[in-house]
Parts: sequence; C-alpha cells; structure tokens
Amino acid sequence: MPPDFARSKTSCRKLHVFRKAEAIYDLTYYFLQGHIAKTDRTYDQMLQAARSGKQNIVEGRSDAATSAEIEIKLFGVARGSLHELLNDYEDYMRTRRILFWNQDHPRFGNLLRTCREHNDTAYYTAIADRLNDEELCNLMLTLINQTIAMLNKRPIDFFEASCGACAPRFPRKRGVVCRVPMLTHIASSPFPGSPQVGQTAFSPQLAQRVLQPPAAPPLRVGLPYTCGIADIL
Repeated sequence: MPPDFARSKTSCRKLHVFRKAEAIYDLTYYFLQGHIAKTDRTYDQMLQAARSGKQNIVEGRSDAATSAEIEIKLFGVARGSLHELLNDYEDYMRTRRILFWNQDHPRFGNLLRTCREHNDTAYYTAIADRLNDEELCNLMLTLINQTIAMLNKRPIDFFEASCGACAPRFPRKRGVVCRVPMLTHIASSPFPGSPQVGQTAFSPQLAQRVLQPPAAPPLRVGLPYTCGIADIL
C-alpha cells in the first residue's frame, strides 16, 4: 500500500483552480440576476453548471486521500460543467452581438494578465458592478478558459504517474523478463488510429497517443473598465 494512502491532502481552498471556480460561480450568480429571467431555463442551467464546476473540485479533493482515480474523474466532471457554462456565455454574446475579444483587441493583454494574477472571488465581485455587458462576458470567458486549462493538466499527470500500476500484478520470475501481456491478434479497423492486424494494443505509438495532453481551448479574454479598469484589464 502506498505510504501516502489515506493521508490528508491540501485543502481545496488552497488550490488556485478552486478559487477561480468559486469566482466563476459568484460572478455567474451576479450575471444572472441582471441579465437572465429566473423563469428562463437558461438561468437554472447556467447556475447549476457553475456550481457543478466548483463542487466537483471540492468533492474530488476530499476523496483524493483515498483514491486519486476518483479525484481525476470528478475533476473531469468539473471540466465538463465549465465547458457547458462557457458555451452558454458564448451563446448569450453571439445572439446579442456582443464583441468577442481576441489577441488583436487592445485590452486583451491586460485582461489576460489580470485573470492570471488574481484568483480570489472578492477581487472580481468588487469590480463586477462597474463592468458593462461586453467587459463582464469577456471576463467570464477568460476565467472559465483558464480554469479549464488548469484542470486539463491533472489527468495527464495522473496517467503518466500510474502507467506502471499494473506491474505488481505480474510478479517477476527468476531469469524471466516480466512484460505486460500484449494483444497481438486484433482485427483490422477502418477508423484512423485504431489497432491494425499485427499491431499490439500496448504499442509505444498508441501509448504515446493516449498519454498526449489534450489541446487546451483557445483563451478568450475580456474585461476593461473606466476609472482605472482599463489599466487593470
């Protein structure tokens, strides 16, 4: 049994990813109060997606002491909820012709830097009421994309660390090199990247493809603000 099994882990409140997720939930609640009617289904869907993104990080971290696999799965659920929330904000902006900020926007760099440097919800809620729709929505896109990117790093670290977990199941015999059993008789598949005849399911090429980090979604940013906000974001 690993020596750190059942050892208490760092509190979720010390994780930057949780603090960003908490800020996303609080800002989403603020956004919904003034932009979406409570009778609209989108209101509940966006609020629940923001809550799921935060709460699954909490639950995953609490279970990390006993199972890293459960932690990774719950972080994956949080990532999926944030993707759903991101799409809701994009729908809101697209249908109302709100400008999406990109790297060519003069305030893109300030916003990106600000979101990277600040994680506490108190910072964002203090300036939320001074932002217009364009600034607030682009701020949310930036925070959500950065949080998703942070969650994307966790599964790769886990899989790379556990790729030799099956070794104890195949005890080494004296004079015999212990190898993980390989599947050598696999029918040819028409799908790209699938094992072909004579290709093992555990070949280095396939292993590299499985462990390759997922591409992070493009960051979108936004949040300027008069009275000094343009300098901050």
